[in-house]
Amino acid sequence: MARHWTVVTCDLPERMPEIEALAAEHGTVAVGADVAKPGDVDSLFEAAKGSGPLRGAVSCAGVLAKAYLSETTPEMFDHLVDVNLKGNFLVMRAAHQALRRQGRPGSVVVVSSINGLIGLPSQAVYSAAKAAVNSLVTAAAVEGGPYGIRVKCHSSRVDSYRWHEPQGPATTRPRASPSPCAGSANPRIWSVPSAFFSPTSQRT
Repeated sequence: MARHWTVVTCDLPERMPEIEALAAEHGTVAVGADVAKPGDVDSLFEAAKGSGPLRGAVSCAGVLAKAYLSETTPEMFDHLVDVNLKGNFLVMRAAHQALRRQGRPGSVVVVSSINGLIGLPSQAVYSAAKAAVNSLVTAAAVEGGPYGIRVKCHSSRVDSYRWHEPQGPATTRPRASPSPCAGSANPRIWSVPSAFFSPTSQRT
């Protein structure tokens, strides 16, 4: 996976034994970080700098807690927004800053969700956070374009989904329109965030 590249991956500090084992197996670098914390994201990008110039970032941290809107607590709201929205914002911002300082093009990819396009029961806040991520990616791509920074989000796509009415049977509703995250009218617009890629000439 890391041939010709240095790949820096991250996960929560408490999961470091697991991610370090995977890093050793695949030849990557492991860093413990909580992307919802600005200081952790800064430390993550500092660690990536030691592996060479940043060429791309992938943000895929996320958390889901199911509850109907009427049952969602402010604490649940804060946790879902902190990880799913704020975490992606912090990683995208850090990637933009690093690439602009370097003065060279790069790519950022953000993993979103079908929930950002379709509201599903018991997932109102998660869906709202993912919809906000989609908008954030669009703006980041427009801002990054003049600097050669491509930003794109990946969102799951389905032709149909199962909609469960609270008091009725499940029905299948077709969804014919493509995901707006699947591509872009502007070829300079892409997007990604928690792996960091740097090319290295030492690896063969």
